[in-house]
Amino acid sequence: MVLVMEINLNALLNIISNNNFKFVSFSCFPSVKCDLSLIIDDNTKIDEIMILIKKSGGYLVRDVNVFDLYNKENYQDKKSVLFQLFD
Repeated sequence: MVLVMEINLNALLNIISNNNFKFVSFSCFPSVKCDLSLIIDDNTKIDEIMILIKKSGGYLVRDVNVFDLYNKENYQDKKSVLFQLFD
């Protein structure tokens, strides 16, 4: 695939100079991904745990995802849930 484009820099500079842009600096700290593995009762709702993680983490936890859910006979009425936490 081949793409071709032409940019009129004068028009672009006019647009930028006529508007007030607000620049926000990047964070000094890189984004961190943390894994949290829990073994919970089968009847425990995963959504409730995700809300609890977000509330407990405060501003340090931006998002929580379920990465893996594992049920096996060895756990007997339990399930293993692996969460990924993002700041």
